[in-house]
Amino acid sequence: MSETPSLVRDLGRSVRWALVTGRDADLGPPLGLWRGPAWLGWSFAVGLLGFWVAILWSAAVKAPDDGGLTAAVMIALLVGSVLLCRDRPLTAMRLVWVGTLVGAYAEIAADRPLDQYFYGYLPVVALVIGRARARSDGLALVTVALILGKTVVTAASLSLDAVGGPVLVALITVTIGYTLSRQRRAEQVATDEREKRAVLEERARIARELHDVVGHHLSIIAVRTDSAPHRLAGLDEAAREEFAKLGVVAREALDETRRLLGLLREESREADRAPQPALADIPDLVRQSRDSGLAVELDADRALPEVPAVVGLTAYRTVQESLNNIRRHSPGASASVSIRCASGELRVTVENSKGAAPPKESRGEGSGLSGLRERAALAGGYCRAGARPDGGFRVSLVLPLPGGEEAAE
Repeated sequence: MSETPSLVRDLGRSVRWALVTGRDADLGPPLGLWRGPAWLGWSFAVGLLGFWVAILWSAAVKAPDDGGLTAAVMIALLVGSVLLCRDRPLTAMRLVWVGTLVGAYAEIAADRPLDQYFYGYLPVVALVIGRARARSDGLALVTVALILGKTVVTAASLSLDAVGGPVLVALITVTIGYTLSRQRRAEQVATDEREKRAVLEERARIARELHDVVGHHLSIIAVRTDSAPHRLAGLDEAAREEFAKLGVVAREALDETRRLLGLLREESREADRAPQPALADIPDLVRQSRDSGLAVELDADRALPEVPAVVGLTAYRTVQESLNNIRRHSPGASASVSIRCASGELRVTVENSKGAAPPKESRGEGSGLSGLRERAALAGGYCRAGARPDGGFRVSLVLPLPGGEEAAE
């Protein structure tokens, strides 16, 4: 029994949000159902809207004095709701509700059904409910209530068959909106899962690569401590014993690193034998991309500076993933790679122009950018990616260098 009042309260809040407190920013992004060229989509939408406006005007309300004015108001509400549907969806929905009330008045004044005024609103209703996420109940309830109210009010002067059509179509439209909303939520859940899985996989990959970096340095420490008594003359017994203990600790740390790595490495994956790439390997990477057909230019000093192994590896992987994304998502685009060391920071920027051919797959399907941000964060920096105004794409990596200005110089 206690669940019923709670359900009523939730519906009340949802209706209050839809009517009064809600903002356009509360709704999700556009659904993106149209997959064709943008100009074709806009041409189709404008043509359909013009056709519907012509129908609506041809069936102008025959009220005693203000039939033309009422028809003009109805057309303005219809056009306004369609034009605002993308950027101000909640405002567009409220215009639909006002249009429903105006249409009810028009039907009573004309003493005849004017169903065509409402059918033009149906795409707006479905698309806005589809973007409403968890707040779709209030939008659907207000819409259906208004149509039912219009039916009751106009039933006195119109036959039941004449007013029943909009109610049935409204219910079907709301159902379509709910279907789009569930599909959006399912896609969002799947995207979140891919992002989480990508982060975990990238962390495991980073751990495997850092094993080579850390293991190399620990091996050097162990070798130098073991050889120190033979390379340095005049060492007393205490110093020799200290070097021996340091060598034992270094080897134990190396063995522990290898054991931890085994927890992250897939059973079927063999250990990587080649050394991990560094900042100095980026020119070769750019050259290989150029040889594969990608028009890419490198803007960097002839002799790249010495940076810590983790920093160099992060920069290399960022350039590698960015160039791969350009080949996949922007066929025919030109690209540029910039590497700069200044003010104690390493800045790597990869940009590309708009592709000359349609992308083979959408930019949002991959999860490599999440891995790049994870790498940058673990290295103490950050990675940002986004579209450029000209239709291209930019990836910017900033990593701190030890020693501040001195390291940069």
